[in-house]
Amino acid sequence: MKILLTFVGFRDPYVLGSMQPGPILSLLTLREFDRAVLLATPQTKNNLEQTVREIRAKKPSLQIE
Repeated sequence: MKILLTFVGFRDPYVLGSMQPGPILSLLTLREFDRAVLLATPQTKNNLEQTVREIRAKKPSLQIE
């Protein structure tokens, strides 16, 4: 099983002010994973919610925690 374990950053899901994918979405287009475990700080909670929505839209079969 391939697991992505990462922190959500301020450039996720997209680079601020653009539609350029941030680090997590970029990585998910380059590699296949079975599960993604996303970690966030209080300052990146909104980024986490947006990133989860984008991942579910683009990779519906990916398990997200």
